[in-house]
Amino acid sequence: MELLALDPRPDRRDVPAVEIVVPVHDEAAGLGASVRRLHEYLGERFPLPWLVTIADNASADQTWGISCRLAHELNGLRSSPNGHKRDSTPTPVSFRGSNRVYIPRPRPLGGQYQR
Repeated sequence: MELLALDPRPDRRDVPAVEIVVPVHDEAAGLGASVRRLHEYLGERFPLPWLVTIADNASADQTWGISCRLAHELNGLRSSPNGHKRDSTPTPVSFRGSNRVYIPRPRPLGGQYQR
């Protein structure tokens, strides 16, 4: 019997098996480093084809520009203006992967955000 083996470095041009959505809002300061770290991890260790979507939620800082630059520089990454400041209507993100992972924004200690 032959076993199915997953290629540890699948072709990112394939339809992704997993799409990771990273919602952002005014996070220009740490966005580049965080997304590059995630991209490196997925590229080196994740066994399935993937796609990362940065969903900018109407940022007023340079988040949108940084996310666009990252999408241009990194294979397997795209940027979506989800309710961007230049457009008052939220743009739904069109998913490509058969499985979606939504990475929520961490809540600060002290409870600034209510559940």
